[in-house]
Amino acid sequence: MKIFVSGKLRVLALMLVALLCAGAVSARTLSVGVVTDGKTANTSALIAAIDEEVKKLIPETDSVVFVETLIKDGAWNITTINSAIDSLMQTKEAQAVLAIGPVASHLLASRQSFVKPVIAAHVINSTMQGLKKTAGASGVDNLSYIDLGIDIGRHIDRFQEIKIFKKLHLVISPYMLEGISHLAEYLAGQAKARNVALVTVAATSNLSEVSASLTGAEAVYLAPMLDMPAEQQTQLISRINALKIPSMAMIGRAPVENGVLSSIAMEIDTQKLARRIALNLQRLLVDENPSAFQTDFSHTERLTINMQTAREIGVYPTWGQMTDAVLVNEEPDDIQRKLSITQVIETALLRNLQLVAKKQELAAGEQTVNRARSSLQPKLSAFGRETVLDEDRAASIMTPGQYATQ
Repeated sequence: MKIFVSGKLRVLALMLVALLCAGAVSARTLSVGVVTDGKTANTSALIAAIDEEVKKLIPETDSVVFVETLIKDGAWNITTINSAIDSLMQTKEAQAVLAIGPVASHLLASRQSFVKPVIAAHVINSTMQGLKKTAGASGVDNLSYIDLGIDIGRHIDRFQEIKIFKKLHLVISPYMLEGISHLAEYLAGQAKARNVALVTVAATSNLSEVSASLTGAEAVYLAPMLDMPAEQQTQLISRINALKIPSMAMIGRAPVENGVLSSIAMEIDTQKLARRIALNLQRLLVDENPSAFQTDFSHTERLTINMQTAREIGVYPTWGQMTDAVLVNEEPDDIQRKLSITQVIETALLRNLQLVAKKQELAAGEQTVNRARSSLQPKLSAFGRETVLDEDRAASIMTPGQYATQ
């Protein structure tokens, strides 16, 4: 009897140990190292959003960890960013590496080999940056990147619809110009294909120097100036507008709200991007190779126009453009402003054209409604016939009438 009880207890103990071991095996942890272009509120918000999205996807037994000591600030410096990537690739504490920001993403994704899984979150355009892509994925062992697919050639085309130009000034941060070496060259090629000459202007802290470089410019294309303080960006945009130069931002509505004339690509949806990165991290937990992760990332594209800037620089979009675009500052802030006779005529012509176009649009709509209703209206038909015979022809029933009407 004692032997039987001892054996039963032994079996129960073995079962308990097996269950504990199974639980230990099923619990997985992924420690992620992060390298950023620089420290911003948007960067912190994205990491927090990724953390929240991951928790929705993985079991409670699993965890994806962003350790504070493994989050590296690139400080808007190419050397610092590369050193941070080297450090994270070498340390065993980071099982995967995530790059946030266009320059950090490019420097990470452009490497020749990867000893651990990496995700580059902000690739502007993989073709422009010379990154490999096979069947919608990187096809490179341990490499995954998210391709925002910013079509710069299309931006130039849409910009030309607002204002025709033969020379385009690219205003770009020196760190981005250095960090993404193919950017200026690719832009120049896109411009040349459209018979437009590209002039590159480094957006340094010396705004007077930048403004002087833009004297006589026909149009300005603004790359993201992430390393420039917001106040300086506002001052630079004001100087561009003071020179009466039409401008377009590479990405985002925020620059347009800050005074840039226009943009095509809307802001990147942070929540959507965080969800994509979280899904990739979930797949890393189960040991999938990121070489097969989808790279393409769709985003909203819509023309956005700052009408206050349009009035300041004297460049007015067409009625069709204004109908389709998102309009910022559509009405003047100061209704008591003074206008010259030329401005009065221009404004009157613009408003009258808008009014005529709107009336025609309404009339066309009413006509469509009338046509649709016509099939439902009662109908009245009338039919009559008259045959006239003279006296001679009436003598024979086979004689045709003299004439007939109906």
